[in-house]
Parts: sequence; structure tokens; C-alpha cells
Amino acid sequence: MSDTSSRPAQVELDQEQAMVDLDQSIADREQARDDHGQLTNDATQRTLDSEFAAADRSDAQRRASIAQRQSEVERVQARRDARQAQIDNNQRGLDGRQEVLDDDQRAISKQAAPAVSTEDSLAASARERQTAARLRAEAALARAEDARRRAEAALARAEAAERRTDGT
Repeated sequence: MSDTSSRPAQVELDQEQAMVDLDQSIADREQARDDHGQLTNDATQRTLDSEFAAADRSDAQRRASIAQRQSEVERVQARRDARQAQIDNNQRGLDGRQEVLDDDQRAISKQAAPAVSTEDSLAASARERQTAARLRAEAALARAEDARRRAEAALARAEAAERRTDGT
């Protein structure tokens, strides 16, 4: 005979998983939007770097204009860095929620003592949950790789800013 006490818990867990999946989808879109904005800011920075390198040292007005635009790029970058920290913090929260759900799912799966008639459907359901968990893990790995690339880009921006400061 099947343990029917785990069914309401499974339904509740499935609903919470759907909410976490929705929140993750929103977080992924926010990250993609932020990544696009970062690419735009990086392109603006490269343009300014080129203009600065090409500017005649005696053209004080042009150099002042470039410096003013550089200040704006740096302000935008500071806002982007703060936003990225917020996105990263939100992602850590989502990862924590997912870990709790995975633990709860393991506990429910251990509780269930399926009857012979429902064993196949429970096995199929377990496979679906395992596949979903694998996909979430792969997505987490992809986010970690993206975060590594963002960190490397931030380091490159910091080094470029140091070179600009040292070169003036």
C-alpha cells in the first residue's frame, strides 16, 4: 500500500519548486539584461580609451571633455557593480532555497513506500525530479562560469583604470 501522507507534502513541494523555478527564470533575465548593459559600458570605455590615446596632450579642452565622460562611465560602472552584487546575493538566496527543496524532496522520497501499482509512476516522477535537479545543477555551473568571467572583466577594468590614472 502507498503512503498517502507524502502526497500533500509532494504537492506542496512541487508548488514551491515551481515558484523557485519562476524566480530563477526572472533572475536569469535580470542577469542577462545586466550583462548586456555591462557590454555597452565596456564598449563606451574602450571608445574613451581610444579617444584619450589619440588626444593631443596640448588639447586641454578635449582632454577635459574626455575626463568628464570618463567620470560618467565610472559612475555607471559603480552602479553596475552594486547591482551585480545585489544579483549575486539574490542568486545565493535562490541557491539556498533550492538546496532546502532538494533536501525536502529526498526526505519525501525516502518516506514513500509505493504500492506495486504506483511504483512505475513514482519511478517516472523520481526520474523527472532527478532530471530537473541535474538541469538546475548545470544552470548553476553556467552561472558560476558567467560570474567568473564577470570577475575577470572587472579585474581587467580595474587594471585599465589604474593604467589611465598612471598615464595622465
